[in-house]
Amino acid sequence: MGSGLAPRDADGLDWYDGMIASGRHVLTAAERGEQERRAAEQDDYDPEFNERDLDALDGEWSWLGDIAGAFTPDDLDGAIDDDLAYVREWNVDLDAIAAPTLLIHGTADGIVPVSHGRWVADRIGAEWWEREGDGHVAPVQALPDALRWLRDQVPG
Repeated sequence: MGSGLAPRDADGLDWYDGMIASGRHVLTAAERGEQERRAAEQDDYDPEFNERDLDALDGEWSWLGDIAGAFTPDDLDGAIDDDLAYVREWNVDLDAIAAPTLLIHGTADGIVPVSHGRWVADRIGAEWWEREGDGHVAPVQALPDALRWLRDQVPG
């Protein structure tokens, strides 16, 4: 699946371009450290999902929204840890990835701009499925096809 951020120091990538304002805000705060990131949580937040995302969460993927909706404002540690990790050095040799890899990404994803997925897919030689108009969540609807793709990668 796509929707993963590229490394913060990705060559040739304008890392914040296409990201929703609140995402830029919390990630630039994370670059200044954990306390700054925690303080940024209290600021305004813009809508992160588009209509296709909401439709996916109202359909067969509603359980995913139920899980996410169970978190309270006191359950921030995981999200903050993620944001701090996103802006730190990866220490991963992407050139060492040899396994067949599929990345799926929506072109309307404002949380993780599609340019990030393209950058990673190009760097690791992944199969790339771009879903026009999908946001951050809607690409889960491609999972049945992705599982068939994965099955086809396994030798006879």
